[in-house]
Amino acid sequence: MIVDTIYGSDQYDEHMRKRISIYDFTNAFYLPADPLFSFDEGFARLDHVQPVSEQHLTGHRGFKLAPEALDALQEWLMTFLTNTKPADSMIEDYRRWAIEADAT
Repeated sequence: MIVDTIYGSDQYDEHMRKRISIYDFTNAFYLPADPLFSFDEGFARLDHVQPVSEQHLTGHRGFKLAPEALDALQEWLMTFLTNTKPADSMIEDYRRWAIEADAT
């Protein structure tokens, strides 16, 4: 799976960035900033996902996700593609935690 484009969150206001970060949109997967890797906050557009053979990725920088983040990305992609969430959704657990944390 290849995510066609990673979008920077700087093109959105604070309210929209917050909505993206708590997975309010099934077509966007949040990618937090990581100063260690010089990566600014952004998101992957799941509606731009397409299969691509690795041999066609000449010059691709790529990026690596932690195992938990890769699991979350796979879950969110399936949620987007099928319009269903697993009963034990880690994204929904995270959403509940983030919304509660924001309310305090």
